[in-house]
Amino acid sequence: MQIRAAATTAATLLITLTLAGCTSSGGPVTTALGSSAPIASVAPTSPAPTSAAPPPPSASPTPSEPSVTQLNQQVTQAKITVKGASLSGQDRSGTPPLDICGGRLDAYNLVKAVDAWQWLGTGIPQLKEAIFGFQSLTGAEVVAQTKALATSCKSHDLTIGFEELKITGTGPMREAAPAGVDGFYAFCETQTIVKPAGLASGGAINFCTAVLSRDHLAVFLSAGGGPLSGVHQVIAKYLPITAKALIAAVG
Repeated sequence: MQIRAAATTAATLLITLTLAGCTSSGGPVTTALGSSAPIASVAPTSPAPTSAAPPPPSASPTPSEPSVTQLNQQVTQAKITVKGASLSGQDRSGTPPLDICGGRLDAYNLVKAVDAWQWLGTGIPQLKEAIFGFQSLTGAEVVAQTKALATSCKSHDLTIGFEELKITGTGPMREAAPAGVDGFYAFCETQTIVKPAGLASGGAINFCTAVLSRDHLAVFLSAGGGPLSGVHQVIAKYLPITAKALIAAVG
């Protein structure tokens, strides 16, 4: 079964200060009796020196937007290596790695680079890593969107092809954020097949997803199948490896 899932706009404020100088000229002045008398020109005096005004405070630095070429390079370098998998392959389905509570991450519309891989035979039916690169969003914003979506409902129905699923959230994982990432959230859910009837008797399947970010990249690490405790262990095993590859890719 496929795990499905899912901007900070960098604004620059330009302040231009224009100092306009004033000039004056001498001329005839009319007296009270109506006669005009010339006035001697007076050399202008220099103004007393004043202290220069302090420059305006600088805006807080914001991450620069990487190019699409840079994002593609980073996404490729962030891929992890899974040893012992009997099957592995690149996921070219184009489907998002996260689709919960009947919603979809807004960030999916802003993806500029993506790579996704799946592995089988690592002690669970499936392990998947989906890496996304963004220009106008930071990865931390994508993590925030994920958390908001994952906590917006307790359960929802999902149809994939001919299968009808009932997906129920089991809450966040008690997993500490890896060192060096700037965003992190992990949660688990159970998926129960409602239809077709022939598959419905198989019971619930457990899935967990960890989302971590660094600069403009967000990585979705998902594991599924087997008891929930076993899925937890798989996420915990590959989470440090995923974080290390992500940090090395971004620099």
